[in-house]
Amino acid sequence: MAQTGKPRLAWAMLSHNKKHLLVSVTGIAFAVLLMFVEIGFLNGLLDSETLLAKQLNADLVMTNQKKSYTYALNPFPRERLARALEVDGVRQVQGFYMHWIQLKNTPGQKIHSIMALAYDTALPALLNPEAAALGNALKYPFTALFDRTSRKAVYGEFSPDMDVELEGHRVRLLSGFELYPNFSTDGHLLMDRDNLARLLAGNGSDNIVETPEIGLIRLAPGADPVRVKQALEAHLQDDVRVLTKVQMIQIIQDKWKSEQPVVEVFGLGLAVGFVIGMIICYQILFTDISDHSAEFATLKAIGYTNGYLIRTVMAQGAYLAMVSFGPGLLASLAFYHILQQITGIWMTITFFRAGGIFLLTLVMCVVSASLAARKVIRMDPAEVFG
Repeated sequence: MAQTGKPRLAWAMLSHNKKHLLVSVTGIAFAVLLMFVEIGFLNGLLDSETLLAKQLNADLVMTNQKKSYTYALNPFPRERLARALEVDGVRQVQGFYMHWIQLKNTPGQKIHSIMALAYDTALPALLNPEAAALGNALKYPFTALFDRTSRKAVYGEFSPDMDVELEGHRVRLLSGFELYPNFSTDGHLLMDRDNLARLLAGNGSDNIVETPEIGLIRLAPGADPVRVKQALEAHLQDDVRVLTKVQMIQIIQDKWKSEQPVVEVFGLGLAVGFVIGMIICYQILFTDISDHSAEFATLKAIGYTNGYLIRTVMAQGAYLAMVSFGPGLLASLAFYHILQQITGIWMTITFFRAGGIFLLTLVMCVVSASLAARKVIRMDPAEVFG
């Protein structure tokens, strides 16, 4: 007997009861949401910690040999930048400065530390159009840009043309930019390096301009980054290292993965979401098989094999995965937005991440279907119709 039409039969059995289908999709979509949330927290941590590194306007970066992640402050002597200019293929170098400073937003407010980012604003150090557009304005004494995504629960509200107190000095905030807080800092301020030096003058950090945190190295047109990197490493002292931005990002991520139990914690959460989804899907399909026991028994009685019926149930599982993933993805996007507003952590769903969760969802539903299909194998038409 020709045994065709499994997809059509699987979908017909799954969709004939629209209310039951809606409940089923809701259950699987909830499992999809759980997996997206867990992977979102993990990637949110790693993405937010590397966001500054990704925005650096450089072909290569120079850091202290001991620097392990972006916000671990390990400056190096400014002379290393001048020495890098001696290497063939290097067009321009620029110092990038980072320092914790004390902020008081309004009179009577508690003082909080905030991360100050500084550089010679005549040159765009960040791939940020707002910062680049206001570079000249930041040359005025005691001016800064505020990170509009900074945690308001910590610093309060920032707005253009407002004055704040930084290190006991009155500073005018010109406008905002977006860099997002992370697990290291609640927010950022952006300013010219001379303004940072003015704020820190007299507190033991007078030489801040002489000790950059990151060196931004821009290459001449046509220069080979690999060759120039090797030449810089041979030419510079061993207290600094030269990295590509990709290498810098990888070092930061490896540091967090190795020293913080984030991968284990969120990986376990992802596994729990997967198991919950398997249980939900198994119950859905087991119930559906029980409800259609007469139909399955009839198919067996007229000659359809167990293999055919198992593949039909597995097709039902695949349909459940495909139909449920969309609502789960949309719910996750909405939930990411809510979490981002609450925590300030930058959370995003990329095509690659969405594809990974879809594959997990498909495997989850097909494996559950194969387990539920055991009921079909044990089914005896004589008992059903006896």
